Amino acid sequence: MDPIDGTTNFINGIPYFAVSIAYFSAGKSILGLVFNPISGEVFTAEEGGGAYLGDQNLSDNASRHGTLEECVASVDFKRLPEALRTRLVSAPPYASQRNFGAASLEWCHVASGLFDVYVHGNQKVWDYAAGALILSEAGGVMSSFSNTKDRFWGGDALSQPVIAARDPAIFKDWSNWLHISL
Repeated sequence: MDPIDGTTNFINGIPYFAVSIAYFSAGKSILGLVFNPISGEVFTAEEGGGAYLGDQNLSDNASRHGTLEECVASVDFKRLPEALRTRLVSAPPYASQRNFGAASLEWCHVASGLFDVYVHGNQKVWDYAAGALILSEAGGVMSSFSNTKDRFWGGDALSQPVIAARDPAIFKDWSNWLHISL
C-alpha cells in the first residue's frame, strides 16, 4: 500500500499523485486499485479478471502507435544508469517523453494508453504492485532490467528497475533498445 504515491507532488501542490493499494498472494499482486483524487480516476484489476478505469475495460484499448518511434514514453531519469540516461537524452527511440512523478499513476496511464512505454531505474514494490497488475490485466507487458517478463514478480527484492509497454510488440523493441545501454 502506498497511501500517497507522488509525495513530493502532493507536498508541493502539483496535482499528480495517487493512493495505491494491492493485495499479494504467493509473492505477486492479485488485486490492485489506484485512485487519483484530483481527477477522480479509479483504476482496478483482479488477476484473471481484467483491468478497468471506472467501468471502462482497459483491455478494449488499442495502441495508438504501431512503432516505438511513434510512442510517448514515461521516463524517470534520476535512477537510471548513466549510459542509459545519456543515450535516452541524445538519441531517444520514441517521439516524445514525459515524467510526472507518481509511479502508480504512470503504470495506469500506460495501461490506459496515455503513455506507450515506461522505464524507471528503481521502484519500490509499493510503487508498482497495483499499477503493474493493472497494466498486465490490460494486456501490457513488463519486466525488470535483469528478469524476463515471466519473472517480473520473482525474487524477494523490495525494489527493482522496471520496463513496461502497453503493446507486446512495442515492448520487445523497447526492451531490446534499453538493454543495449545497460
